[in-house]
Amino acid sequence: MDIFRMLAEISREGKPAALCTIIKTSGSTPRKAGSKMIVRPDSKPFGSVGGGKLELQVIEDALISIETGNTLLKDYSAGEDNDMHCYGECQIFIEPLPNNYQLIIFGGGHVGQALVRNACIYLFIVIIVEDSEELIDKKKPQT
Repeated sequence: MDIFRMLAEISREGKPAALCTIIKTSGSTPRKAGSKMIVRPDSKPFGSVGGGKLELQVIEDALISIETGNTLLKDYSAGEDNDMHCYGECQIFIEPLPNNYQLIIFGGGHVGQALVRNACIYLFIVIIVEDSEELIDKKKPQT
């Protein structure tokens, strides 16, 4: 299962979690920018931001983010102080996940309708902003 399907599953369950994303790295690191990990309140991760003590520190911070509802942007070391052999640095953005994501789409034409169909797969709450009477009267999109 990929990280986005897991996000959809968590959304369906309505349970809390945090998404941890490596924003940037310098030096040698086990994972690179864009790597993601989901942390649930039971501390079990899905995905990885590097393993070892670095990942344990990120999990601890993710639990704080879940509890407080606040985002965090933190720098971590993959170096000797973490018993890792990479000696690099990484910056990780940690965000608590809302129970349901909301997507606002401006325009209900063919592009907007395609966005709605795809957003529904991942359980977004979709709001379409449209002022054309012709498009407003169309049937709702099939999901």
